[in-house]
Amino acid sequence: MGQTWLWMSEIITGVSGTLSPPNFFMGGKIQAEYEAYDDAGGSSLAFMNNKVSELQLKVPDKCLVRRSVNDYDSSVALVNGFSLPSGENAVVYMSWKIGADKSPLLKVMRKYDSFHAMALLKLKSDGKIYLFDANF
Repeated sequence: MGQTWLWMSEIITGVSGTLSPPNFFMGGKIQAEYEAYDDAGGSSLAFMNNKVSELQLKVPDKCLVRRSVNDYDSSVALVNGFSLPSGENAVVYMSWKIGADKSPLLKVMRKYDSFHAMALLKLKSDGKIYLFDANF
């Protein structure tokens, strides 16, 4: 979750001008921030909604939306829908809950369920949509 968040937030705020993977250690700091919040009993939805709100305050002219697999609109349709009217870069942050009961490895490694996150980015400069997955 931390790597994906860092990648998309650095591009949309202009900190990074490339599509390269983010700094692994900085992404790990964001991941640790989330895990501490989760350990304290906070929900992942509330954490990500706060992160999205903070980022939208920094870059109000940019487009950003968070979605989960419970949403029915396709992520490509969402990122296109946000970028076209504004003419700006658009990001869709996508997350999935991976139940610990579905993975023997997760049962061993973590006491709670895990998540995976990816992002779609549509750049106004070339109109292409890019996918970021920290696992690849």
